[in-house]
Amino acid sequence: MVDRLFLTIVAVFFLMVQPVAAQEPGHSISENSLPRVIGARVSSTPERARLVLDLTSSTLFALSSLGDPQRIAVDVRASALEFDEKITPAGEGIISSVLIEVADKSRIRTWLVLSGPAQVQQAYVLEPFDDQPARLVVDIIPATAEKFLQNIASDVALTMARNQAG
Repeated sequence: MVDRLFLTIVAVFFLMVQPVAAQEPGHSISENSLPRVIGARVSSTPERARLVLDLTSSTLFALSSLGDPQRIAVDVRASALEFDEKITPAGEGIISSVLIEVADKSRIRTWLVLSGPAQVQQAYVLEPFDDQPARLVVDIIPATAEKFLQNIASDVALTMARNQAG
């Protein structure tokens, strides 16, 4: 049920974003204009973890906390995943495993499987600089079980509100 709810959150997010971008003069969204994910790395300690996705250009993203197992899902508006290597967290800690996959033609999903309750401390996109690609950076810190459940409930409430407004 939580996975279905997450998919609803993501679908609503992307449906809300696409019409706004398409209304900008001279701007249309196509599969070819979306950035590509060209690299990824995860570091993890008991005190903090970081996901970094290298991108061909800046993009939109969405985050969601999910239970059974405890996970954080990161969806990035992108057209392709351009590396084949399996991502293994550097170090042992908050993140026990990582899966990056093409969710659909305009979305790449990263599943961060947690070793215990955690929350996103901050997430942001860095613009490309010199020879460095654009990057999505997601910092994660430990949370109480109660806080993790509150985050899941908050994501559910947000989805329901968007569905009713939409």
